[in-house]
Formats: sequence, C-alpha cells, structure tokens
Amino acid sequence: MQWFYADESDHQHEVSEDELRSLIAAGTVGRDTLVWNETMSDWQPGASVRPEWFGEEPGPPSLTPAQRRAAEAPAPTLQTYQAPETDAVAVVSLVFGILGILCFQLFSVVAVITGHIAYNKAKRSAVPSGNKGMALAGLITGYLGIAILVVIVVIYGAAIAASIASGDFSSELE
Repeated sequence: MQWFYADESDHQHEVSEDELRSLIAAGTVGRDTLVWNETMSDWQPGASVRPEWFGEEPGPPSLTPAQRRAAEAPAPTLQTYQAPETDAVAVVSLVFGILGILCFQLFSVVAVITGHIAYNKAKRSAVPSGNKGMALAGLITGYLGIAILVVIVVIYGAAIAASIASGDFSSELE
C-alpha cells in the first residue's frame, strides 16, 4: 500500500509502507507528521493511525510543522515612530512672516517667496508632515504683512498728498 506524508514545508511525498517505517526510524516522519493512504478519509497524525510504528508515547507532544516555523521565526520588532524632518525653508517662511507683521513689513516678501517654495515641496513629498502647514502659515502671515505694508504706504501717501495740497509742506521748509 502507498502512503503519503507531509513534510515540514507541507509538501506531500509518496512512499511505500516500508519506506515510511524507515523514515519514522530515521526521525524524518514524527508522531505528529500528517499521513494519508487511500483507505483513509482525511490526513491524520502518524501516531494516531499506526501507534505501534512510533513506540512509546513521549512526554510532551512535538510541534506541528507550522508551529515549528512560528517558533523559529524571529520575534517581530516594534517600529518606533520617527517624526519627519522639518523643512528649513518652511521655518524661514513662518519666521519672516511673523517678523513682517510685527516689525518690518518688507520681511513679508521673503516669507511669501519661501512659503511658496516650501508649500510646493511639501505637496510633492510622499511622506505627510507638518511642513505643509508651517509653509501655509508662513504664506498667510507673509501676505498679511504685505497687506499691512500696502495700507501703511497708502496712509502715508495720502497724508503726504494732503500736506502738499494744503500748502503746509512748503511753509515748513522756509
């Protein structure tokens, strides 16, 4: 009668009964190795089909091939979160945007230029990061600083024009 056994990699091998006994004696086929022949309805561990071939029952049961592979596999490692690098151009945009609002509005021009560079760079990046938000904040503060600059120029321009129109400007020079 022909027998089949499943090895550790779940490959099936066809052997004669004598060859199967030799494999059991050599330790290639263990008590828990699945075997089958044409008289059986399903695969079963060798020791449950022919216990006399395996001798005495050992203490603890041996591992199945799948359990052996799982036990031999390396333990999974924990992956730590690594924050994406901060883009220096986005930081420059935000800093100059804030400085443009607070002190010298011409800094806002630098904020807008670097903000657009950093924003486009962040959009093209495959890894999501906070650089896009920082660049956007730099753009907003930069444009706000430019708007403040425009308002200041308009107010001073109107004051100078009003002073010239009233004639006060020429009398102060004399």
